[in-house]
Amino acid sequence: ATIYTQQGNISKAREYYARSLKIQQEIGYKTGVGNTLNGIAVLYGNQGNMAKALEYFSKSLQVKEEVGNKSELTFAYVNFGQLNLRKRNYPQALECGLASMKLARESNFPANIRNSAELLSKIYKATNNYQKALQNYELFIMMRDSLNNVDTRKASVKSQFKYEYEKKAATDS
Repeated sequence: ATIYTQQGNISKAREYYARSLKIQQEIGYKTGVGNTLNGIAVLYGNQGNMAKALEYFSKSLQVKEEVGNKSELTFAYVNFGQLNLRKRNYPQALECGLASMKLARESNFPANIRNSAELLSKIYKATNNYQKALQNYELFIMMRDSLNNVDTRKASVKSQFKYEYEKKAATDS
């Protein structure tokens, strides 16, 4: 469904989201239900149907709150906040942004902090609170760079192991 959404094949995306939602509900997998509802919300948001998008984001948020997974909940708040920002509902967007940041900091997960900081930066900029916009933008950049450095280090270690393996294999043969 996500791929069909990205390709712009809305009818196929809806079909697969409906299938997914049915399966997730039948097996009682609430995390999957929350994620599928979130996907449906994104689909409606991309189509400009903000009322339906808000409806599905609200449902997704409710399910994710029941599950209690902080990372998933942070993601839901960021998405809900972005939609409210697009609608220029700044108080609701800010409430979502602050909730996502609180959860992101509690879980200490850099990607969630990055996403929450980016959302808050945009909200504060839109509401002319440039000092807080800058603070959150700087936090966004710091987390983004931190994540990029981790990825770079992982790639470097992987490359080093590959080189050592190939060197050993060449020596052995």
